[in-house]
Amino acid sequence: MLVSDGSLGPEERSLLRSLEPRVEIKSLEEFGGATATEAMGRYASSQPMGRKLLVMRALDSLAPVIYADSDILCFPAASELAKPEFWDSAQPSYLLDPYPSLDLRLVEKDSEKLQPVNGGFVVVRRPLDWSEPMRRFEALPGDPAFFSEQTLLHLAIRFSGGTPLDPTRYVLRNEDQWAARDWFAGPEVVLRHYISSLRHKMWLRVSFRGGSSVA
Repeated sequence: MLVSDGSLGPEERSLLRSLEPRVEIKSLEEFGGATATEAMGRYASSQPMGRKLLVMRALDSLAPVIYADSDILCFPAASELAKPEFWDSAQPSYLLDPYPSLDLRLVEKDSEKLQPVNGGFVVVRRPLDWSEPMRRFEALPGDPAFFSEQTLLHLAIRFSGGTPLDPTRYVLRNEDQWAARDWFAGPEVVLRHYISSLRHKMWLRVSFRGGSSVA
């Protein structure tokens, strides 16, 4: 399922459906409207990350489900995501962020800063506990910031007993941003999040042992 903020026109929608007939495209209002509060609506109307919050909050309706940003690239080892044992745990899993980006107005204890969530890839196996994060959001002094959405997701996953995915196989690193090669692609890697400083690397052709490759 793809959720559009309104920027996908008829031609883009038609192209996406031609690539994969099972693609379902919903508007932001269709997907996230049912769980949106007034404060969430104001955030969504003023900032792109507010619109993402609508999507993340509404994921519970699809659980078990995987959320992935559009700058996530999967490698051959991603086949493990389809294995039953990957879904045995009830707790959510997430991409560990080595560059903590939190809205500290929403964090009440230093311990809540540990093992920060990156919102680019999240596995939701059952509905998350959003009650405390939403309470803090409604009481937030001033306007939400760019990282308010990721902080709220971070807290919801913490309160739901979430655990980080193996960072050597679910990769979020940028040490190779000035290198010609992709240092972290390989047959054992499940996926990589190509954040803004290295998004150009998504278009490299990466060859693996045995002659296979991923572009």
